[in-house]
Amino acid sequence: MNLRNKKPIFINFNKTYCLTSIEILNSKQFKRILDAFISHLNRQNFSWWEELKNSVPSNQNINDEILIIFKLILVFKKDEIVNPLIERNLLLYRFVNEFYDYWRNFERYATYMFSNGGDKGVDAVNFLESYTHFNEVVLLTYRRISEALVEQKNLVYRQLSAGYDVGIVLKENQITLPSKYLSLQKVPIINSVIFNPPFIAYTLSSTRNGVFSELTFNPIEESRFSRREWFCYPIKVGNSLAFVYFHRLYTNIGVSLANLFEPAREEEYLYRKPDIIYIHGGSNELVNESSFYIDKEENIYVGYSPFSEDVTYFGYLKKMLLTLHNLKMIDEGELPLHGAMVSIEFKNNVVKNIVLVGDSGAGKSETVEAFRIMAKDRIKNLNIIFDDMGSLGIKNGQVVGYGTEIGAFVRLDDLDTGYAYKKIDRAIFLNPDKSNARTVIPTTLYEDVIKGYKVDMILYANNYEDKEGIEFFDDVEEAKKVFTKGKRKAIGTTGEKGLVSTFFANPFGPCQRKEKTITLIDYYFNFLKTNNIPIGVIYTQLGFEDKKESGPMMAADILLRCIEKLEKS
Repeated sequence: MNLRNKKPIFINFNKTYCLTSIEILNSKQFKRILDAFISHLNRQNFSWWEELKNSVPSNQNINDEILIIFKLILVFKKDEIVNPLIERNLLLYRFVNEFYDYWRNFERYATYMFSNGGDKGVDAVNFLESYTHFNEVVLLTYRRISEALVEQKNLVYRQLSAGYDVGIVLKENQITLPSKYLSLQKVPIINSVIFNPPFIAYTLSSTRNGVFSELTFNPIEESRFSRREWFCYPIKVGNSLAFVYFHRLYTNIGVSLANLFEPAREEEYLYRKPDIIYIHGGSNELVNESSFYIDKEENIYVGYSPFSEDVTYFGYLKKMLLTLHNLKMIDEGELPLHGAMVSIEFKNNVVKNIVLVGDSGAGKSETVEAFRIMAKDRIKNLNIIFDDMGSLGIKNGQVVGYGTEIGAFVRLDDLDTGYAYKKIDRAIFLNPDKSNARTVIPTTLYEDVIKGYKVDMILYANNYEDKEGIEFFDDVEEAKKVFTKGKRKAIGTTGEKGLVSTFFANPFGPCQRKEKTITLIDYYFNFLKTNNIPIGVIYTQLGFEDKKESGPMMAADILLRCIEKLEKS
């Protein structure tokens, strides 16, 4: 499927807002969707559809006749309507249900611009109420027509998201950017997002490949951005302010950022230059792969992903933002980690903070999830500081860990059975019935992400050796070698296969700045060793097919015992 043909539906509530069923049926948007559905049926050659079409005289248009029936059936009883189509009421009933499903299979977005007017627009203060009401009107319209056609009430009612999946509140762009970024000046700002859970999105790609390369020129200076085709979402990646510009055909993953990163409030971005500017879905012909550029003059880290099916995968959006943030952290003297950090509060009020380091598929998230299940009766609280990317810094003479994200982007297979569905009121599901199915779930308060937690233990997640347990390093130089080699067995979360190595298990920043990162590794690991912070390897066995479940559970069990010893020491 071509990305250009994958057209989500956007309705501008400033210009069009239907209060009643009749207003919906009379709208141009409804007629366009109806015509598109009938064209779809004509291509399928269903026998029931051919029978329904043949009931209409050749001098009449089936599209118009069906619309007339819809309007009449809302006012009159079936036996009061004189029309050949009404004699095929069961076929019409099937048509209505197929049409309803066709509509709901689209990605549907309602937008409202705060500063714009419109004769039929809604008041900005009442957008949420209007958005909810519209969903109810669409559902009511469907029910009234379908029930009237068969002359009986349904016995089961499902309160589905019948109108729109997501509401997007926009504001006119009042940000003052440096002159070289003026092409972005008119792109509207996303102020807030409304989800009708569960939000389920499908993308044309479900894996990420390669590392991001550095450009020698600023790709934004030669690009143009239409306000009709682009959105800007201001978010916070750790302590970095990022302006994420995405093409409207990537709206499903663009709005999903709301579950992963803390949205920035207007007072936080309006008069502040961003640390990061990221373009997702650009059309600069000189850029044919996801790349970055460091604008040293303005001290802005620029990311750019060209318009393609590949970057429909949410991982590209997430990882580019983390790469740009990590490059900034390296320049500021902090050490980016690809891993997870948890703060564990035991029932005796002792708190221990553990860091697991490893590349995609190493078993970090799986071990943390297994630990959460296994230790639930022994601990008071388990707080996730970061689930994928963080950094080490120095605070009050101690090595501390900082996070980047308020949520987790995890494989459904990595979670305890049913866990994501217990969080269905907050979860976003991406390709849930396909390979590498993912969910984006809020997990952490932003205050915890940027607070800085003392590191009590740091472990490398090894998924490629068939061993059990945890081994600690006596020699810090040996520890540096293991962490720096970044070995893992690829398990399908990226395009890699077999045993692979990535510098410091982190292709998102450290790979692009190896010399600076080596200096930081020396500094922080020596600091950890000097302060007697345990450094080791935890064997997750996730790379072995028959141990994908038992391996992380075994690792979690041994980790719990190690932490309990640490607690007593």
